[in-house]
Amino acid sequence: MKQLQIPAIILFVLIAIASCKKERRAGESNHASVISSNTIVLNNWLALYNDGTEFSYSSTIAWSSITQEIRDSGLLIIYVHDSASSDWYALPHCYVGDEYSRAFDFDFNTGVVNVTCRGHDIAGSPGGDALNGSLTVRLVAVPAAVRVANPDIDWTNYESVRKTFGLAK
Repeated sequence: MKQLQIPAIILFVLIAIASCKKERRAGESNHASVISSNTIVLNNWLALYNDGTEFSYSSTIAWSSITQEIRDSGLLIIYVHDSASSDWYALPHCYVGDEYSRAFDFDFNTGVVNVTCRGHDIAGSPGGDALNGSLTVRLVAVPAAVRVANPDIDWTNYESVRKTFGLAK
């Protein structure tokens, strides 16, 4: 009988230890799992459509941090820094003037992002070459658990995200 008690006690202790979960306090998250790219200057714009006034261009970025988990339940944010501005804007973002408009948006798949620029310009389409080098972007991948654990963050505000997660300026 004693021979059965010792293995039973050991088994009970092992099951109890294995079933324990680490408690997470409210607001606590794994900040290290938020990944930011370096700044990327978009230099590979390709024309999707251009009739001289109306236009649509696309620029592709390969980034291995866009995983299936990010696609399925996480968050991918692309911030754009216009060469004429000191601020970062989350995509989608629009510029509108009296005679022109430009709308920047994106779509993504595992490992790749396509940034699009659509718009019109009465003076004529800017052309892909004119767009090359004019936009700098930064990509931020946020796992679902981090997003859920931080409900009060304004994800469209790069400065807020940067400070919260210790990302580069």
